[in-house]
Amino acid sequence: MIDGGHFVVKRIEADFIRSAKLGDLLEVRYELLAMKNTSLRLVQTIYLQEEKIFEMMSVLVYVKYEKPAKIPLHVRDFFTEFLG
Repeated sequence: MIDGGHFVVKRIEADFIRSAKLGDLLEVRYELLAMKNTSLRLVQTIYLQEEKIFEMMSVLVYVKYEKPAKIPLHVRDFFTEFLG
């Protein structure tokens, strides 16, 4: 990021439900569950022919100069617009 900040992963919970193979057409969906001042909670779900094969919940923390920092407005807007 331009301001020297970036996201780091604080927590991941993943469920591998079924495998896929090379050449399978997968659909990846994201959902923004929560946004706080310094963190995001997201769900990523992967489907194979409308069947859920993977789901992951992650908490990302925005850091700047190695410390948690407030998520900049333009980044908040991006997540709100595309994932909210």
